Amino acid sequence: MPPATTTTAVTAAGEPSESSHHQHQRNAINPALPRTSRRPRRGTGGTNSNINPSHPRRLCSPSRCCLDAPNSGQLTPEKSKTHDGFFRNPSQGKKLVFVTNNSTKSRMQYAKKFHSLGIPVNEDEIFLSSFSAAMYLKVNDFPREKKVYVIGEEGILEELEQAGFTSLGVPADGKKNIELKSNCLFEHDKSVGAVIVGLDQYINFYKLQYATLCIRENPGCLFIATNRDAVGHLTDLQEWPGAGCMVAAVCGTTQKEPITVGKPSTFLMDFLLQ
Repeated sequence: MPPATTTTAVTAAGEPSESSHHQHQRNAINPALPRTSRRPRRGTGGTNSNINPSHPRRLCSPSRCCLDAPNSGQLTPEKSKTHDGFFRNPSQGKKLVFVTNNSTKSRMQYAKKFHSLGIPVNEDEIFLSSFSAAMYLKVNDFPREKKVYVIGEEGILEELEQAGFTSLGVPADGKKNIELKSNCLFEHDKSVGAVIVGLDQYINFYKLQYATLCIRENPGCLFIATNRDAVGHLTDLQEWPGAGCMVAAVCGTTQKEPITVGKPSTFLMDFLLQ
């Protein structure tokens, strides 16, 4: 009988890459944050910096075992050789899966990055929060005639297109400005049925107003967050604001909490284990 196959999930840090292991720091910054955004309980799929990188957390189902390891900085040739040599040993009966909260890239972009490092990773072995957002809409039968407004970058746009959804906002709205005048009425598309918010280096007042009106005025409009990471390792020398900052802004204007589809939510890991 062949050995049982298990699934191993490794957080793959790209360029830029958002950091999920600073979950505990977010709580220290603002202890009033909702419990869903705080450090998760055991078994919820989250990570924190107290976890030893050499002993990743196991998330098991009756037929599979998923190891959720913390982010490890930039993906380098040295690290890629370690991952490739350890996880692709057929005798261990393991299936390698890369999981990251980075929503700025698509699975295709990540696959190209891995291939450039000599790692033959397929797109179906890569799970991003951008992909998770598109899959959330798909598995919940989001109407195809509805549109999706995106505060984020190209990764979300590409994953939505691959899933067959129509999106607005990226990249055109990053260059738009608002001129506040008397009797100014900001128009928005009434057919938008979901707003997805992720890391956006080009976030502006226009995008915030558009997303706010869609969520507040379009009946049944979904509010989806790729993740709520407070900071991210976008450069080698320091941390930068993460997607959680953009999500918090929309929470403030709408007075609503989002559906979070990246780590440490259970949706991504549940989808992974299916």
